[in-house]
Amino acid sequence: HLFRFYDGTTTGPDSFAGPLGKLLAQDLRLLPVTKFKPIRVGFKRQPDEVVKNMSNDCQYLYKMCVAIEEENYDMKLFKKQVGVMMQARWLTFAGRVTRLWVSAQQLNLSAVNIEVLERVVTFILQSYFKSFCEIKYKSTVTDGVVNLFNYVKSTREFSTGHEDERKVLYKTIQQNAHFAHPTHVINAMLADQDQKKRQSAINITLDIRRAKEYDMEQGLYRTKDIYKYRVAAVNFEAPHYSDIVFFKYKKRKNLRNAPDVLEFMAVKIGGKDEKDGKLPRDWVRVEESPLTMNLSDEELDLLKDTPLVSDFPCHSQSVEHGVALTTRCVKRRRTEENQLKSIYQTQDARRRNPARVTYNNYSSPGQ
Repeated sequence: HLFRFYDGTTTGPDSFAGPLGKLLAQDLRLLPVTKFKPIRVGFKRQPDEVVKNMSNDCQYLYKMCVAIEEENYDMKLFKKQVGVMMQARWLTFAGRVTRLWVSAQQLNLSAVNIEVLERVVTFILQSYFKSFCEIKYKSTVTDGVVNLFNYVKSTREFSTGHEDERKVLYKTIQQNAHFAHPTHVINAMLADQDQKKRQSAINITLDIRRAKEYDMEQGLYRTKDIYKYRVAAVNFEAPHYSDIVFFKYKKRKNLRNAPDVLEFMAVKIGGKDEKDGKLPRDWVRVEESPLTMNLSDEELDLLKDTPLVSDFPCHSQSVEHGVALTTRCVKRRRTEENQLKSIYQTQDARRRNPARVTYNNYSSPGQ
């Protein structure tokens, strides 16, 4: 989104209309590298065992970030094949952008395009890929909102003094901020090493339970209602992950002895209600986290001494598979309707035919 903001609109799923986007589509291995400007933002090397477990595209981007940070002229790396050009594949797209940067001085680019490219590469090193590594290796559901907060913080630092960039980045984060949700905030607080944070989360959970119990006794709570997930309004100036969602207690004046209801500020993404870039907001009741629903009050209270532990991932491999599937279907079909049909048809075919034919299903001649 930042690249598109500067370089112009797209002309397809794998092409851009701007000068830099057109350069990205070529075979980058052939571009000369004699000298490039390092971008030093404190990008940290990862342990060797961590790098070995990365995918090929991830390893390529990691090594390019290290080369740009430390001004390493690794010609063997620069001659490697870069991943397929596709806007939906952010990792390979970022790899192409970093590869273009090390050849930028030899391409006779204008001063404006050099500045734009430097800003995008700086964002990759300082925010995007740094957060990517954190998500990969701090991967439980209780890490989700902490990873999001760190990403918001690094984006805020990157965009200081660049309000137009900040608007683009903040809008994108808001639209994809699944972990900016009160249940995830409470989960992270219960898993925090700070006992005060855990006690605060326990008290909040008990308040949610008391309000629900009262409403059920009074016939005000319909248990058959389906809980509708709402995207929370992100507090981009939050000093701590626990402040990334706006909370408030709502007093119920017309109900005698009714406990206050905890609510959070939610937004409506997209649609006709979006005006002047500002999303409509309202206050929504906070429900208890599924991780604690089966715990009694006594078991919940034990978490003040022992942090919550969960094996549920915050980023599963199915997300990567979904991106790959979407990429293929977008390239095959022109309209959004046909693209969605192609995705649904592929998923349906995989459900009906779970066994996949692989190379090992075949015998070599003579066997």
